[in-house]
Amino acid sequence: PPNAPSALDPANEYRPPRSQWWDVWDQFKTHKGAVMGAGLFIFVILAVYIGPYIWTIDPTYIDVRARNQGPTWAHPFGTDQLGRDMLARLMYGARISMFIGIVAPILFVIFGTIYGGFAGFLGGRIDRYMMAFSDFVVALPFLLFMILFKISFGIGPGESGVVPMLIALVLLSWP
Repeated sequence: PPNAPSALDPANEYRPPRSQWWDVWDQFKTHKGAVMGAGLFIFVILAVYIGPYIWTIDPTYIDVRARNQGPTWAHPFGTDQLGRDMLARLMYGARISMFIGIVAPILFVIFGTIYGGFAGFLGGRIDRYMMAFSDFVVALPFLLFMILFKISFGIGPGESGVVPMLIALVLLSWP
């Protein structure tokens, strides 16, 4: 049997089989850079999602008397040219970035898998045209397409437009 005690085993005892996840975890926790990166990532996630409940200043509140201030106890990251708190704005903006960074790759995989599944299922001449279309999408200038997409949806400079931009990102990045 594969887990039977052997003469080479110093303890000569039966050990239950280990999963591959335990091996990955053992290697991960000995790599200092990976542990520090994971700790920083967890800190950022907590700061973004729990931070606004602790730091309750509105990121859009304009206080002209406090504009262009450096870091103080009232505003740890300072204020911008309109007097808005930079820490509150950072936490709000990071929330949107985290949403896009998590949702977009999931949508890439779903859309690309469905498209590739159709290409593989249909095969033959259709596969060639589908591959040509995906090459065309890869060749599109990303920034220009994003700007045109934003203009076509009428999203102005103060508006968020997260969903249309996420759609544009998925349309360009699935191949």
